[in-house]
Amino acid sequence: MSFKLLARSLTRSLSQRRQDMGLSQRDLDHHLGVAVGLIAKWEGGFRSPTGYNLYCWARALDCDLVLVPRPEAGNARRISRSGSRGRAGGR
Repeated sequence: MSFKLLARSLTRSLSQRRQDMGLSQRDLDHHLGVAVGLIAKWEGGFRSPTGYNLYCWARALDCDLVLVPRPEAGNARRISRSGSRGRAGGR
């Protein structure tokens, strides 16, 4: 799954959580300290939040982002550091 698809999925969940808590987009803009209207852009799909933005957004809504191993990852391969330049996939 690409980061954009993951961010979109999380955005839908966080948007629903915000609404369930009775918070406006503007309330959340203010709480996160982001530009007025940014939450609306994220929720509308016009902008994509960064990973850090998603983390802060979740925390503001009393949620945690959790990593859950995929079932097919049962025999996870080892990741080698040799040849890696510090980027994902060692490219």
